[in-house]
Amino acid sequence: MVTIKDLAKEAGVSLGTVSNVLNGKNGVSLDKIEKVQRAIDKLGYQRNIQAVNLKRGISNKIAIILPNIIEMKYSYLYENLNLNFQEDNFILELYLSYNKKEKEREIIKRIKEENYLFVISDSCVDNAKEYGNLLEKCLFIYRNIDGGKNIIRFDYTSVIDHYIQHWVREDIKQGIIIKDEFSDFSQEDYAYLMTKAIQENIKLEFIEQHKNSHLLAFELAQSENHSMLFTTSFETAKLIHNAYYFSNKPFPKIYTFYRNNFNNDTRFRLYGLDYGYISKKILAYIRKENTAIEPFHFSFLDFLPQNRDQNKNNIIKILAVNTPSIDALKKLIPHFTKLTNIQVHIDTCTFADMPNELGKNTRTNQYDMVRIDMESLPYFAQSYLLPLDFLTIETLEAHFSASIIQKFCQFQQKIYAVPFDPSIQMLFYRKDIFEDAKIKRLFYEKYNKELTLPTNFEQFNLLLHFFQSGVVDYPEIKKGSALIIDDEGTLASEFFVRYYANFPSIFKNGNILFNRKAVEESLSQLKTLYENAIRLEKSWWKDESELFQQGEIPLLLVYMNHFSPISNHNSLYPVGFTSVPNQRPLLGGGSLAILKQTPNQTACEWFISWFLQHIIQEQYSQLGGVSARNDLMDNQSITQSLPWLALAKQTKFYGIRENVLGDQAIHLRQIETIIGKAVKDYLLKDRSEVATAEFIQQQIDLL
Repeated sequence: MVTIKDLAKEAGVSLGTVSNVLNGKNGVSLDKIEKVQRAIDKLGYQRNIQAVNLKRGISNKIAIILPNIIEMKYSYLYENLNLNFQEDNFILELYLSYNKKEKEREIIKRIKEENYLFVISDSCVDNAKEYGNLLEKCLFIYRNIDGGKNIIRFDYTSVIDHYIQHWVREDIKQGIIIKDEFSDFSQEDYAYLMTKAIQENIKLEFIEQHKNSHLLAFELAQSENHSMLFTTSFETAKLIHNAYYFSNKPFPKIYTFYRNNFNNDTRFRLYGLDYGYISKKILAYIRKENTAIEPFHFSFLDFLPQNRDQNKNNIIKILAVNTPSIDALKKLIPHFTKLTNIQVHIDTCTFADMPNELGKNTRTNQYDMVRIDMESLPYFAQSYLLPLDFLTIETLEAHFSASIIQKFCQFQQKIYAVPFDPSIQMLFYRKDIFEDAKIKRLFYEKYNKELTLPTNFEQFNLLLHFFQSGVVDYPEIKKGSALIIDDEGTLASEFFVRYYANFPSIFKNGNILFNRKAVEESLSQLKTLYENAIRLEKSWWKDESELFQQGEIPLLLVYMNHFSPISNHNSLYPVGFTSVPNQRPLLGGGSLAILKQTPNQTACEWFISWFLQHIIQEQYSQLGGVSARNDLMDNQSITQSLPWLALAKQTKFYGIRENVLGDQAIHLRQIETIIGKAVKDYLLKDRSEVATAEFIQQQIDLL
């Protein structure tokens, strides 16, 4: 095993120098950093984090005891915890008890001999006292255990209610309830299920597994006919289905749990259970995060049946700006058409042309719905949009944060739209560059400062200067960032994020009044970006994002809905993300609304109801759309490829877009057009900050 002594000898430097390089400390010359890195590459050194922590007197090991790794809830839990613990520099060590008490006791004995920070266990022993002195650091999961101090499990009350309601709708009168060896239903859960069934005149027979699951499945399949079977285990459900395949009995309806992901498995009636909830509770406990966490179960995939023949000639036409989310929606529309027989056509226009197209539609009545940018929603709501009276505020609150509802749905307490692709600005960066010891040293030698992520625009501009002429060992880097120089909308966004970093508002005493000093400072900061960025023409946010993906720029400040198609898996380089400098991002993205003149109101309402379905939202997000649903921003399969969703949720989609003054809408798009034109002239025609600031306020006063 290669040690730091070996590295020191190979590099010809002291042990202290090697230690400082490994720990990313300043004070080591570039020459010595290069020598140590060459030694690491040559000898294949891998740092032993466990040994480092042992030396410090702390442990970074966490033990997890599971009955098996085949059951979905266990494999899903282990994968999620392992991914998150790696990011936290914890080592997760797996022990399998196979649901045997003696095997678990052997594991407990072995764990006591090690130094573990925590022990996570789905235990099959009778009492938690068997864990002895481990009890204080134990987290018991899924099943109840007598004497357990820290227990994380589901409250199945609402789930059972959903099942009973579903069985009543399906006219199910009798069935078999199977308690297999891995069920985490408590006796109280089963009692509640039986009580609710009796109240609805549903006769349920309870069977507890005392033998091999395979044998039990075949005995069920070869006994009398059963119309419905329910088991909490997806693996047991598969055994039962296979047993019926080999029998001469008709297949029953087999009900079971599945994770919160769509699965068109016609063998079963699947209930989407939020298995990610257990891992989130574990992580919050270990990280000492005092946050309220609630499960979001997808429940059954029940799309409302519609009269397809009645809808045969119906067509919905949607007007939209072309975004990655629109591309994602187009891929799902065939499903809506299959359900309803309603055709959906989407026409796209430019961001600048949208107001003209909406005005034209009042004469042509060409469109039924619109994907409208959120900054324009209040201004256009009463003129062009139909209030969505079929939706309640409670329906929206069940899935979206209060800030999303306020900014993307409501105006003057009426619901005019639903969130389509809500977004906030974020700063994306190349992680490999910001973690490179040589780059850190080069930055330190040049500025006598540590290389860190910028918390204000002065620091951001310093990084632009640093990356201006490229970076050693990274020949693909051309400039520090990128700037679209001929689009008024994007230039306005670049201006406003800097303005709000300098001043809190564009309003004063009930009027639109820009702070002159903040305008001049924002323009100056933008000039630095202009001078140190790749300049793009006839481009859009996606073009900047592509430059980042190709590695040509290490920093990009952009709306996350335009960055999301570049997932963590697709990027050529490791992606980091953080809040924008000064932590006052602009809100962006848009909403989906129904236009007033539509003759197809009912069809449009069906479309919105379909779009809001959790399964559709999940697929939409997987395809590159952006959803602000609370449950999806915690969905493991989505956040693994789009980890910045966690930051958006953490900030509750906090952002600024001042489009309402008091209770009156302002024409923010018009103001942004003025800003964009003024900024473009300032940059391209070399106008002064003072003259440009004066021009902006003069134009605003004319509105």
